[in-house]
Amino acid sequence: MRDYELSTKANISPSEAARLRTEADAELRAALPLAADATAADGTLNALMTTISEGATVDEAHLVPALKGQCKAITTNVNVNPAAPGNLPGG
Repeated sequence: MRDYELSTKANISPSEAARLRTEADAELRAALPLAADATAADGTLNALMTTISEGATVDEAHLVPALKGQCKAITTNVNVNPAAPGNLPGG
């Protein structure tokens, strides 16, 4: 995503922007088998893998916001191990 976002900056030449987008595309394609392995180990990562797989048909301008949102949701880990009823802290 970093290379794609760099390619959109105003001070980047058209040839450098094209190179960065090519690199970003290659990195996204390289991430797919890693995402598949991660999904096999943890099914909650399926949405991320699916979005990465869309890189073959959807341009990164549309994928980047979705990927950022999915990564943020994954790293948030809300209620990973909620307390069982009756075992609440302080209770």
